[in-house]
Amino acid sequence: MPEEFVYWKADNDGLWYFHLKGPDNEIFAQSKGYETMQNCLDAIESVKRYAPNAQPCQKS
Repeated sequence: MPEEFVYWKADNDGLWYFHLKGPDNEIFAQSKGYETMQNCLDAIESVKRYAPNAQPCQKS
């Protein structure tokens, strides 16, 4: 299975969430909750756009 973004609407709070999953189905990242599906999809697109250029930065 290739890497994928999995998104859903939670039953308990009605917010939309996503996971970034690896080829072995391991969750690499999880999102905060979004009010609308479109906001969730926009966040996925932001991760896709900005992550390739992100550099590791240790918080001090």
